[in-house]
Amino acid sequence: MCIRDRLYTLVTVVVALTIIGMPLLQLAHTLAIEFGDRSTETRMSQLLARIVEPRFFHDGSFGFFYFLKEQWPRGQLTALLMTSEFTGERRWERLFANLNFKDRFVAPAVEGVDSNMIVLSQAHNCRDSASLTIETHAVSDQVAGESTEFQVVRIPTLQSTRPVTVECDGWPFEDWELAGDNAIVIRCQAKRAKFVVYTGYTGPTGASP
Repeated sequence: MCIRDRLYTLVTVVVALTIIGMPLLQLAHTLAIEFGDRSTETRMSQLLARIVEPRFFHDGSFGFFYFLKEQWPRGQLTALLMTSEFTGERRWERLFANLNFKDRFVAPAVEGVDSNMIVLSQAHNCRDSASLTIETHAVSDQVAGESTEFQVVRIPTLQSTRPVTVECDGWPFEDWELAGDNAIVIRCQAKRAKFVVYTGYTGPTGASP
C-alpha cells in the first residue's frame, strides 16, 4: 500500500470515528453503489467492515454498534447503513421515479403483522400466478414458535366464485379464515416460513418497470 493510500485510510478512519463523520461515510458508500462507482464502493465497504461492529444483542436482535460502548445500537446510523443493503446501480432512482407506485394500494397486501412476534422479508404480488408471496421470520429466539397471525386484504376472489388457496413452504395450508368481504386471517407460528396466497389478482402491482 502506497503512502497516499495509507493516509487516505487513516484520515477516513478518523472522520468515521466521529458521530458526524460516520453518516457521511455511509452516504458515500450508498451513493457509490447508486452511481456504479465500484472503486469507491469497494473502499467504503472495506472500511465500514472494520468500524461498524455488527453483533447480536439483547434477545437475539441484531445491530451495528460502531465501538461506541453503548447498550443499544444507534437508530440513524443503522438505518443509513441499511440503505446500502438495497443493492444495485440506480436502485433508489428506480424506486422514487416509479410512476406506478399508487397501483400497490389496490393490489392484495399484508396487514396486522405483530411486530413483536414476526417480521417480513418479502411480500410481493405475482401477476403470472395471481398470487401474493409472504415470507415471515421470528423477531427473536425468545418468541420463536409462538402463535401469531396476520391479514391479507384486498383479495378479489372472495367476491367471486373462484376459491382462495394458501400454501406454506410448498404444502397446502388450512389454518386461515375469512375476515370480511375481501380479507383473510392467517394463523401461524413465529418462524421462518414462506406463504403463497393465490388471490386471483392479475392487475397492476405498483412494481418498478
